[in-house]
Amino acid sequence: MSRYLFSQASSADNEAILELIAIPMPGLITLAMERAPDYFLGARVQNQEIDIYCCKDSRANDRLAGLFSVGKRKVYLDGRRQWIPYFSDLRIHPDYQHTLVLMRMIQFVQKERILGAGEYAQTVVFSDNAIMQRLIEKSQQQQKRSLNLPSYHQFGEYITHTVAIKRKNLAAISPQIDQTVRKARAEDVSIIQDFHDQLAPQKQFYPQYAFDQLDTVYYSHLRLEDIYLAFRQETLIGMLGVWDQKQFKQTVVVDYQQPLKALRPLANVFAPFHLPKAGTPLNYFSLHSILIQKNQPEVFRSLMNAVLKDYEQREYAYFLCGLDTRDPLNQAFDHMKARRTILGKHFLVSFGRCQLPVPDSVFYLEVGRI
Repeated sequence: MSRYLFSQASSADNEAILELIAIPMPGLITLAMERAPDYFLGARVQNQEIDIYCCKDSRANDRLAGLFSVGKRKVYLDGRRQWIPYFSDLRIHPDYQHTLVLMRMIQFVQKERILGAGEYAQTVVFSDNAIMQRLIEKSQQQQKRSLNLPSYHQFGEYITHTVAIKRKNLAAISPQIDQTVRKARAEDVSIIQDFHDQLAPQKQFYPQYAFDQLDTVYYSHLRLEDIYLAFRQETLIGMLGVWDQKQFKQTVVVDYQQPLKALRPLANVFAPFHLPKAGTPLNYFSLHSILIQKNQPEVFRSLMNAVLKDYEQREYAYFLCGLDTRDPLNQAFDHMKARRTILGKHFLVSFGRCQLPVPDSVFYLEVGRI
């Protein structure tokens, strides 16, 4: 009997999965990415069709040794609606990180044809994930000699902007931009959908949304009244949404390394980002459904200005926005003084040969669904 047994995750695994997911990542600031109280709610926000697999140690009372998800979401690819798998939530318990668990996971995916011949899945690996980067490099070297390992094809780079909600981040808008910004109302659903259907297919992997279905689990806690619309006269020219996900996804500050721990009170006086005390969840939201006619940075900036003004006096510390590094919309952040960025690589993962899209056009991934 094999030591490591695989099965699809069920609600009975929720507690063990939450414990595994919450194991903190060490660094200058030690963070825990939590998914309380229900891991499966967050998984259904991440993907429309979920397939989550547990790896359990049969020699340790079926202890959870690892986890991964390979769900599917409906996106636009080459202008057409397609179901594309998304690899995420790869977790291996620290006690098993120097064992055969990862290799057994790879063998399971191939044996069970979870990702079949000719198929590929998206995944994002951020620059601070040194362990995963080393694994990919090793896989790429060994894959030349073995077809049993996955191939990682880099499709582009992904940048996440972390923007402090402070007045200093408000940027002047060119007087040539004649527009108004307001929040969406119930009667706007049809024009929002038409705008989405027109612009979303222009970016690879843009999620295909139905704005009359925001009451379903895939859009959990995503509200129509939190969508901002930019108009030039009566024409919609841009939109973005605000998405607070802390009901099913939390980032908790576990600890600080020295000397940051000692300097935290002083840093909170002068630094652009507030550093909460250890044990405190970070209070933030994400931007979603970013669509700007002709990718005009000034229009995007005016929408973010409206968000900053509305949320300046609220309890939120910052917001997240993720874009392809080649997207012209990144220019909207140039004058924001209280901002940090982190880079990641966007990979298409496959076993064997498959027909991959040519990475010559801008892609889009919702930062709240990574």
